Amino acid sequence: MKDPPVYVCICHALTTTDIEDHITAGARTPLQVGKRCGAGTDCGSCVKKICAILRAADDEAGNIDLKIAG
Repeated sequence: MKDPPVYVCICHALTTTDIEDHITAGARTPLQVGKRCGAGTDCGSCVKKICAILRAADDEAGNIDLKIAG
Protein backbone atom coordinates (compact mmCIF):
# COMPACT_ATOMS: atom_id res chain seq x y z
CA MET A 1 0.00 0.00 0.00
CA LYS A 2 1.29 3.44 -0.92
CA ASP A 3 2.03 6.06 1.74
CA PRO A 4 -0.41 8.97 1.97
CA PRO A 5 0.76 12.13 0.19
CA VAL A 6 2.82 14.63 2.17
CA TYR A 7 3.85 18.14 1.27
CA VAL A 8 7.11 18.37 -0.67
CA CYS A 9 7.03 22.02 -1.75
CA ILE A 10 5.48 24.31 0.82
CA CYS A 11 5.96 27.40 -1.39
CA HIS A 12 3.64 25.96 -4.06
CA ALA A 13 1.59 23.59 -1.83
CA LEU A 14 2.67 20.51 -3.82
CA THR A 15 2.52 16.98 -2.45
CA THR A 16 4.41 13.81 -3.26
CA THR A 17 1.47 12.82 -5.47
CA ASP A 18 1.73 16.09 -7.42
CA ILE A 19 5.46 15.58 -8.02
CA GLU A 20 4.94 11.93 -9.00
CA ASP A 21 2.24 13.00 -11.47
CA HIS A 22 4.68 15.39 -13.16
CA ILE A 23 7.29 12.62 -13.34
CA THR A 24 4.71 10.28 -14.88
CA ALA A 25 3.89 13.04 -17.39
CA GLY A 26 7.52 13.20 -18.49
CA ALA A 27 9.61 15.29 -16.07
CA ARG A 28 13.00 13.61 -15.63
CA THR A 29 15.03 16.22 -13.73
CA PRO A 30 14.40 18.59 -10.82
CA LEU A 31 14.58 21.45 -13.33
CA GLN A 32 11.87 19.86 -15.49
CA VAL A 33 9.67 19.31 -12.42
CA GLY A 34 10.17 22.99 -11.52
CA LYS A 35 9.24 24.15 -15.00
CA ARG A 36 6.02 22.12 -14.88
CA CYS A 37 4.78 23.10 -11.42
CA GLY A 38 7.17 25.56 -9.76
CA ALA A 39 8.52 23.12 -7.17
CA GLY A 40 12.09 23.97 -6.20
CA THR A 41 12.02 27.39 -7.85
CA ASP A 42 11.47 29.60 -4.79
CA CYS A 43 13.26 28.78 -1.52
CA GLY A 44 14.75 25.54 -2.91
CA SER A 45 14.37 23.55 0.29
CA CYS A 46 12.38 20.84 -1.53
CA VAL A 47 14.97 20.06 -4.23
CA LYS A 48 16.52 17.19 -2.24
CA LYS A 49 13.09 15.63 -1.72
CA ILE A 50 12.31 16.05 -5.44
CA CYS A 51 15.58 14.24 -6.23
CA ALA A 52 14.59 11.44 -3.85
CA ILE A 53 11.21 11.08 -5.57
CA LEU A 54 12.97 11.02 -8.96
CA ARG A 55 15.36 8.32 -7.68
CA ALA A 56 12.41 6.24 -6.46
CA ALA A 57 10.76 6.59 -9.86
CA ASP A 58 14.08 5.62 -11.46
CA ASP A 59 14.16 2.45 -9.38
CA GLU A 60 10.75 1.56 -10.80
CA ALA A 61 11.03 2.78 -14.40
CA GLY A 62 14.58 3.26 -15.68
CA ASN A 63 17.15 6.03 -16.00
CA ILE A 64 16.42 9.57 -14.83
CA ASP A 65 18.96 12.38 -15.06
CA LEU A 66 19.38 14.07 -11.67
CA LYS A 67 21.26 17.13 -12.93
CA ILE A 68 19.78 20.22 -11.30
CA ALA A 69 20.92 22.73 -13.92
CA GLY A 70 21.80 22.62 -17.57
